[in-house]
Amino acid sequence: MTRRHVHAALGLLLLALLGGCASQGPSPEALAELTLALEDPGQSGEARLDELLLRYPDHLPLLELALARSGAQSDRKGRLRYARAAFSAALGAGLSRDALEVWEQALLDALQGVSASAPVSALQGLSADDQALLDELAFLQLEAQVLFDDGAAEDAFGTLKLALTLADDVLGASSEESQRLSLSLGDLALFLGDPRRAEGLYGAVVEGGSPALAQTARTRLAELYEQEGRMTGAAAVTKQALDAAKDPLERASLAEALGRRLDQAGQLSAGLSAVQGACDALAEAGHPLLAPVLQCRQSRITMLARGGRSGEALAALEVLQAQRAQRFGEQAVETLRGELDRANLERALGQRTAAAARLEALALVPGFS
Repeated sequence: MTRRHVHAALGLLLLALLGGCASQGPSPEALAELTLALEDPGQSGEARLDELLLRYPDHLPLLELALARSGAQSDRKGRLRYARAAFSAALGAGLSRDALEVWEQALLDALQGVSASAPVSALQGLSADDQALLDELAFLQLEAQVLFDDGAAEDAFGTLKLALTLADDVLGASSEESQRLSLSLGDLALFLGDPRRAEGLYGAVVEGGSPALAQTARTRLAELYEQEGRMTGAAAVTKQALDAAKDPLERASLAEALGRRLDQAGQLSAGLSAVQGACDALAEAGHPLLAPVLQCRQSRITMLARGGRSGEALAALEVLQAQRAQRFGEQAVETLRGELDRANLERALGQRTAAAARLEALALVPGFS
C-alpha cells in the first residue's frame, strides 16, 4: 500500500478501536505493526493480513486495513467484499450512529465503485485547431452563463446554439462536447417555456450520446414527461434508464421513480414488481439494512397504501419497522415516523384501538411530533 493509503487506514483504524469491534483480535500494537508492514512489500504484511482475516473475519480494524489495501490495488470486488463485511461487523458491534454511518458510506462508495468503469477521454490526441475550438466553445459557454445570470435567457440560448453548431461542424454531432451542449440547450429551452424543443434536444442525446450522457438525457426526458402528465411516456423512458443502469444504487432510485410513474399510469402491479426487484438487488449487492434499501422498501409500502392495498402495506411495514429498529434504534426518528405510518394504516383498516394506543405511545416520546 502507498503511504497515503496507510495513513487513511490508520485514521479509520483508530475509529474502529475507539468504537469497539465485534470479536477479539490482534492487540493495538500488533495492528500498528501490521499497518506499517503493509507499506513494505518485503515484510509479508499482506500474507499476515489474510491470515488474520481468516481467524477474525468480523474484526473492524483488520477489515479497514483490507479495505485500504483493496483501494490501493484498485481491487473493486475486494473492496466491496470487505466493505460489506465491515458494515455487518459494525452493526453487530453496537457502534454509535455516526460511526456506523462511516462504515455504511464506505459500503455505498464500494457499491458505486464496482459498477464504475474507467472513463475514456474522447479528447485525447486533439490537434491544435481542435484545441483552439474547445477554447472557443468554453468561452461561448461562459458568455452564455453571464447572459443568463443577467436575465438575458434568450440571448444565452442563441449563444449556446452557436456553440453547438460549431461543435457539430468540427467535432461531429456525436461528440461529447456536442452532446453536453445539447443537454444544456434542452435545460434552457425548458426554462424559456419550449418543452418540445427540449424534448428534441434530450432525445438526440438519448439516441447518440455516450452512455453517461444518454442516461442523464433519459432522466430529464422522463421528468419532462412527468411534469406534462404523460405518465406512460415517462415510465417508458425511465424503464430504458433502469435497463441501462449498472450501479445498484442508481437502479434502486430509478426503480422508485419507475414505480411511481407506472402507478400513476394505472399499472400499479408492474410498478410494485419493479421496485421490489431493485430493493432486493440492492440488499443482495450491499446489505439488507443499508439506509437506501430501507428507503426503497418504504417507497413500495407507500405505493401499496395509495393503491388501496392497506393490509399488504401494513404487513410490509411491520417487517420494515423491525429492520429500522435494528439499523437506527427503537427511539430513532426514522423508526418513530414508521410507527406513525403504522398507526395511519391501522386506522385505514379499522384497527382503531391499536392505532390509538400507538399514537398515545408516540405522544409520550420527548421531542417527537
